[in-house]
Amino acid sequence: MNRRGFTMIELLVVLTILGILANLAVPLVGQAKRKAQAVQVLADLHAVTVAAHDQFADNGTYPSNGKWGQVPVEFEAALPDGFQFTRDGIEYRWRRFGLANGLPKNKKQTQILGLSVRAKKDKPLIAAVQGLYKGELTSISATSITFVID
Repeated sequence: MNRRGFTMIELLVVLTILGILANLAVPLVGQAKRKAQAVQVLADLHAVTVAAHDQFADNGTYPSNGKWGQVPVEFEAALPDGFQFTRDGIEYRWRRFGLANGLPKNKKQTQILGLSVRAKKDKPLIAAVQGLYKGELTSISATSITFVID
């Protein structure tokens, strides 16, 4: 028997297998992309931390509170060229929290520094960032997270 080509059943079986594999792969690609974004947020946190300490070393003070998505003027020289406080649906906000009576264990520490991250349309990203971060947090919601900067 000499036959050329594939039967309809063989084509349907191959298409079914490809569909199953695609259904398994698509969520994994989304998870990998979200984890990469979370790593980028942590890299940005590190850049802001270094810039804040540079600002303090140069001027003896930390930058004042910023607005969502806007780089505080004091940071402009210390941050890497082109660094923005908005990226792919994520916004950053520099925070300086004043403590009138200091910390309970250290009365001389009268401020806490922080960086808030907001991702309004990507709640799983905030969860991914929280899962990767090992430091202290001041607040967490479904769409934002605030890191304490040492």
